Amino acid sequence: MPNEDYSDELCQWQDSTVEVPPKDMDNRTLGYALEASGDIFRELTCRQWPDGNYIGEKVGRLERLLGNRADIEELEASLSERDEERTDKLQQDWFSLKGLSEKLTAVRNLNIALADQNIAGAKFNLRRFGELYRRQSVHEQRLGGRRPVRSHRRRL
Repeated sequence: MPNEDYSDELCQWQDSTVEVPPKDMDNRTLGYALEASGDIFRELTCRQWPDGNYIGEKVGRLERLLGNRADIEELEASLSERDEERTDKLQQDWFSLKGLSEKLTAVRNLNIALADQNIAGAKFNLRRFGELYRRQSVHEQRLGGRRPVRSHRRRL
């Protein structure tokens, strides 16, 4: 069953708009979390056959961050002026996406919550994404569809 979220347009948008700012953040814990959530969006929109292991790795990374008191303190820490500007811009950019599938909406909202340092919102949206993703996987298994496992390679 082909990936309903595959979209060259969204893939290019992610790459040109929200890929780099998290990598430049002074608050590396927040940047690390935003990179992982952005990677989930990229994997879903840039691959006809998304790698479930890669998505699982990113979800696991976020679950560990959002479940660790020290990491949560870092995620909620006061931001530098530059990081404030970056997170404000990231929120605006993510908010600009409309008409997404439920899965992509959950990932978009996860990114918005992280950029807003809203830990409860991030946990909620991560959980929501996981439920939707698992439901799709179970549905595909019932239909007998098998997705080939592809190695993760970033498109240029």
